[in-house]
Amino acid sequence: MYKKSSHLKVSFFKIVSVSIIFMLILLQSNLLMIDHVEALTYSDVALSVINKLPLEWSYVLKEQNEVVQNSISNCRAKLGSMKYIVSNGSGQLIDLTVSIYNNITSYMDKNDYTNVAKSYGLLVCYVTALADPLRLSGNTTRDLIDSYEYFVNHESFSIVIESADSITDVKDYLKNLAVYSYNYFNVIYKSMVNVTHGSNLGSSVHNVTQVLINKAATATYSLMIKAINDHRIKVLPLGVAWIAVGIVIGIIIMKRENVFRIIKKSKEE
Repeated sequence: MYKKSSHLKVSFFKIVSVSIIFMLILLQSNLLMIDHVEALTYSDVALSVINKLPLEWSYVLKEQNEVVQNSISNCRAKLGSMKYIVSNGSGQLIDLTVSIYNNITSYMDKNDYTNVAKSYGLLVCYVTALADPLRLSGNTTRDLIDSYEYFVNHESFSIVIESADSITDVKDYLKNLAVYSYNYFNVIYKSMVNVTHGSNLGSSVHNVTQVLINKAATATYSLMIKAINDHRIKVLPLGVAWIAVGIVIGIIIMKRENVFRIIKKSKEE
């Protein structure tokens, strides 16, 4: 009887132990899944743009993907309640985005691919922030912004990138992006004001957010295309010059006998 009771106790403890371990594993898996989902939207914007870029830069940024993702994560953690207020043009968000764009072109010119990738991650972060209507008004709080972006991070979106926009002035282009995004302020604000953190906000907010994410992806793609084209314009004259020098040297080598004959003849005269 004693042995049977002991055996039951051991079995019970084994079952409890296995159950606890299983629950811990499941909890850890869920936490990992949440972390993955939280970064999913912005990572997908970054990757979608990279896939659409010209092959040479698509390859460079894919090789530096870890740098890109770390840059996005660090930026999102530090954004806080950073804004650009459409009504009076105040706030640092657009100026930071312009500065990052200029850094990208500068690092491209130096062939500094790691810093191109790091700056690209920041560009994705800031441009998607400019597509958040709640960051474009003085009436919103950090809690409201965080609640909305929590919703965005935990939803699934199919990112569609349109053809690259023609950009003359980067700052003006970003201001227009902000104005476009702000047009959707009321839909999101009215839905957000009375909801608890992490609630399902409904199809109208999801649909509007889908439009804004597509716009952010297209804007990021357009800025990268402009940066790449500006970089090509800068390096093209140098490349042409080297080609010209190579052609001249080739002609001289091929015609060296005639050149030497001319030089010798000029000396004799």
